[in-house]
Amino acid sequence: MKLLEKHIEDVFEQFYSDLIEPNLILKGQQVILENKLRIDLLFTDTNNKNVVVELKKDNVSREDVGQILQYVGTIENSRVILIAPHIASSYKKSFEHYGIEYIEFSKTKIQKLFSQLSEKEKNKRKDIEFPILKEIVKEPLPKKRIIDGNIAFKVSFNDKNWSGVCSPDIYEENSFGKHKMFWCREQHNNLNVINCQKYNDNELTIDNFPCYDCVANKILGFSPGWNHGKDKPHVCLKAKVGKIAFLTSLEPGEPQSERFIFTIFKIEKIKSKNKNEGEYYYGDEKTAIKLSPNQYLKYWDYYSNSSTNKRFKNFWGSGLFRYINDKIANAILSDIINKSGFSKKQKENAKFLLENFS
Repeated sequence: MKLLEKHIEDVFEQFYSDLIEPNLILKGQQVILENKLRIDLLFTDTNNKNVVVELKKDNVSREDVGQILQYVGTIENSRVILIAPHIASSYKKSFEHYGIEYIEFSKTKIQKLFSQLSEKEKNKRKDIEFPILKEIVKEPLPKKRIIDGNIAFKVSFNDKNWSGVCSPDIYEENSFGKHKMFWCREQHNNLNVINCQKYNDNELTIDNFPCYDCVANKILGFSPGWNHGKDKPHVCLKAKVGKIAFLTSLEPGEPQSERFIFTIFKIEKIKSKNKNEGEYYYGDEKTAIKLSPNQYLKYWDYYSNSSTNKRFKNFWGSGLFRYINDKIANAILSDIINKSGFSKKQKENAKFLLENFS
């Protein structure tokens, strides 16, 4: 018997708890939206989010990627899951980037399961129980390590509220002090790099600045930096549009335990200037939360490294970014909403971000 897409749909419709995720609630099969998009299977999960499942009989194609991205931008409060026999690694990276979940399956084993299923009366499918072989699907979602897509950036200290070029003293400290920032030192050592002290604060724009650190608040954006050893940009493959970015810094001379969060924003867009540069992450000014020094939140009050060595629990070594899970993002935003010391506007923005990052 030739395996049809409808057969695959029937199997996943019956055994979604084992093959996709437990505790889903089936809402419909072949659901048609107002814009004529058709959903193979629609569920809600334990967080009352819509779970859109798109099933493919064959390996994923470029056209399929476009279709899946359309689902992401169309259905509110939703998760999108693509299920196919094989998904190319390049597509997986794109899906992870945009928060799309995926599962691969064995066509042969799904066909065998459908044969068992089709022998029973279709009206009684809900009462049928078959043992599900674990190897039918590769890594069901509950067993996969899901990166939520929020991100924290390590930003060099700036005494212009990250909206202007550092004063000469801070510039020297960032170049040769305790923390020794690579790009600051590079301006001293590389004749091809324009020294940041020659820039005028009033002329800094999204296309004209010496470093992202000095304009992080002004343009509301940041970059994961550069791998100088390999001479190529770092990329946050698992950071996602719609998730939350936290900008963190550390005053000169302070230990890593004093790292603080100074700005929070929803990631509105991720873009590259050109193919030789890394990605840049930008937020929406209207809903961003910019904190004053007396409001800074201690980064390590929320985030802890997975190391079993206490020395490294609250330590940020190399790299300019760390992934932040939804639980931590919720805790930070909830504290701004519920604790004193924050303005009405900051609380409103925190509530908006809490309700709208997905």
